[in-house]
Amino acid sequence: MQVNISGLDKRLGQLFSSGEYESLLIEVRTLFQRLRGEKSLYGKALFEPISDRWLHKLATSGLSSLPKNLDSNTIVHLASHVYVTGGHTRVFEDIVAALPDKKHILILTSIMFDEIFRTQLPLLLHERFRRLGVNVIFLLKSGLIERADELRRYLEEIKPGSIFINSHHEDVVIHSVVSGLSSNNVNFLHHADHLPCLGATRSDYNHIDLTAECHRVCKTRFTPSPFMLNMAVPYSTQSVNISTGSSDIVAVTSGAYHKFQGSLRYTYPAVLEKLLAGTISTFYHIGDVPSPEQTFLREYLDTRGIHSAKLIFMGNVPSLIGALQEISPTFYLESFPVGGGKARVEVLGAGIPILRIQPDETLPLFRWIEEVGPSTVVSDLEGLLPAVDEIVSRRCEFSTASRRFYDENHSFSRFENMLRNVI
Repeated sequence: MQVNISGLDKRLGQLFSSGEYESLLIEVRTLFQRLRGEKSLYGKALFEPISDRWLHKLATSGLSSLPKNLDSNTIVHLASHVYVTGGHTRVFEDIVAALPDKKHILILTSIMFDEIFRTQLPLLLHERFRRLGVNVIFLLKSGLIERADELRRYLEEIKPGSIFINSHHEDVVIHSVVSGLSSNNVNFLHHADHLPCLGATRSDYNHIDLTAECHRVCKTRFTPSPFMLNMAVPYSTQSVNISTGSSDIVAVTSGAYHKFQGSLRYTYPAVLEKLLAGTISTFYHIGDVPSPEQTFLREYLDTRGIHSAKLIFMGNVPSLIGALQEISPTFYLESFPVGGGKARVEVLGAGIPILRIQPDETLPLFRWIEEVGPSTVVSDLEGLLPAVDEIVSRRCEFSTASRRFYDENHSFSRFENMLRNVI
């Protein structure tokens, strides 16, 4: 689960010793961007401790103690980027909703972009954050060290009692500034949990895992064990209506298209072909699928004699659980090979049976385990249609199991209590 890169420690040490901090940050960011595209690590590695160690050294240079007069009522959330839909942003919003007595400030590093910096949120996010009472700050400097200095000044001015880090894999700005000496309570949310990411080995952070698959690995590596925060839905949920009287079999999945890319025994087009050649009347895909990929999938089905109109792309939706309740699907196909942690929780809350396609044993981070909830798991294409038949025949039983698991493990009151224990 650990990446070892020859010569990296010596190279970063030389850059640090010579004061070439911008070059150090560029080198680490470039490395992690490259690791994100390294297919041999996909689903197999989480940790790269050398970069973490040098960024920690940079973050603590000249520091010996916590700042004075920290504001225990203020929480700063640090994020690389926010999305209209997606688990990274939804979990941040859930934390804010669970702690309404605190003042919440979101600082965005824009590390995902080189020269294009967002200075305003998409309208939908702006409205959601406004209702939550979140203050948003954008880092606008161009250089990485300049942005790091900008972040450091904000933290010195705000003096937050708690910090939540919600970073992408390569966010050198956050991790070169924030340390255990930045606040009373520094929490690293291990969102980027299927490839190596910065921060995952930092012992000065409270390490918080959000999925059981990731926690299974992290708890064997760290002492004390990382904290497992069970995600939830911050509003009242109802199970979908499964007594519609319709005999149609409707399936739904969700997630940005990158979660479905790659061939791990089978491809997404091949799975769609198998399902839509069977008894499924409609298949909905919720989430961002670019137009070229939509065209490719439709043509792929048409050339195989399958009516592509059965595949419906819904794009991003304001509420996943709202869309699920409107569609009232027979079952939910978990995104693969990258599963959907937050999406899965909303599906369980809606009481929808889950169908999971299991990748092979060489991808431990993507293997389904019992702790994530009830599901029907298949390991090859030939098992898909029999699994669908089983779901149809036992739909009420599976629906009840999904909702029961949600109530026992993912209720919002439980989420709130777990957060209070963290901060």
